[in-house]
Amino acid sequence: MSSPDLGIGRFADHGNKLGQLGTLTSAEQVGLALALAGDVLRRTKALHSLQQAANGVIEQVDSKAATAFVQAIDVVAEKKRLEQALNDAFECMLTDANDSPGEQLTCRDRALANLAYRDRLTSIHAALVMTKATDAVKALEQKLAQLDAGLSKKARMLVGLNEARRAELDALDAGERAAAWWFASRSHCDALATIYAGDDARKAAHFESCEDCKRDAAAATGAHKPAHLDADSLRRKEDGSATTSENAWMDAHAKSCGACKRAIEALGVSIDA
Repeated sequence: MSSPDLGIGRFADHGNKLGQLGTLTSAEQVGLALALAGDVLRRTKALHSLQQAANGVIEQVDSKAATAFVQAIDVVAEKKRLEQALNDAFECMLTDANDSPGEQLTCRDRALANLAYRDRLTSIHAALVMTKATDAVKALEQKLAQLDAGLSKKARMLVGLNEARRAELDALDAGERAAAWWFASRSHCDALATIYAGDDARKAAHFESCEDCKRDAAAATGAHKPAHLDADSLRRKEDGSATTSENAWMDAHAKSCGACKRAIEALGVSIDA
């Protein structure tokens, strides 16, 4: 498997692809057109020379075909793809490049390819909103919300890919970056990777200014175990950012502490048996 291009390099052939689209007669063709055009719309500075071609493609999009394409998107399959990206990125971070360079590269490339798939869906949305396919826009927004639910808070698993993720962010327009959590979230938390790899990096300068990393480091080392669930623990459980070990400790504690159990139940979050 060859390493995927990063950042603006991923779009080097978009001009040719836009020019080769022809008449958009099927849902599949419309989906490809929307993805290509949306990539350009979200990178107006980097891909400014392709703006006219992208706008021309969007004008050809048929609302019925666009709706059919969105309806065919399998959220379960896309969620599995995104979960695989998180797992591969985490595996890549834990794999020693000196001992297993091939394995690390394979995990890295697969993770980046699957993150690109997630980014493609947002590009499709960006192009769709420029059409008259309002029903398709609403349906896609619902699917994207379902796709990201429970996963966007696990972006810490992607820190081993931060150099590549920052390259992708640089290619995006500034106003598009924050929403692209798969590239943006925790993209400057490189120091966290040393904790997961077994090194004590709690004194790293980054940890002095990043509350999320300090808490993740404490969770990874088992250091954060207050007498009762505190506000930060409850927040992390509710928004899904708590680690597996944190959740296990909180659930175990709640079984013997009525007050903490009620606090968890008030969030509408289940306690594992």
